[in-house]
Amino acid sequence: MIQIKEVSKSFKGNAAIQNLNLSVKKGEILGLLGANGAGKSTTINMLLGFIQPDSGAININELDVSTQANEKMYGAHMGKSRNQLPGLSGVSGANSNCNRFSNKNDGT
Repeated sequence: MIQIKEVSKSFKGNAAIQNLNLSVKKGEILGLLGANGAGKSTTINMLLGFIQPDSGAININELDVSTQANEKMYGAHMGKSRNQLPGLSGVSGANSNCNRFSNKNDGT
């Protein structure tokens, strides 16, 4: 599960995201749509732990993204394009990322 609670992020005094609340349950599919500058990439970069929110909390499967290392949560290759990883297609990369986000500790 992904939970974003009251997250805000600004760059040089310009608010990119203000008080964002979002919950995505296991099995749900979410798309982010919006105009340029709406905060889509900023939201994804915060989910991945590449940038930290100014305020609020982001949790993925009960792990606080702001306090967990990227590699511990997702593996060393999370966020790299298929051109950076020889032999990796877009589909296999997406499957790999989905597996990393799911709870595979339940034996399934």
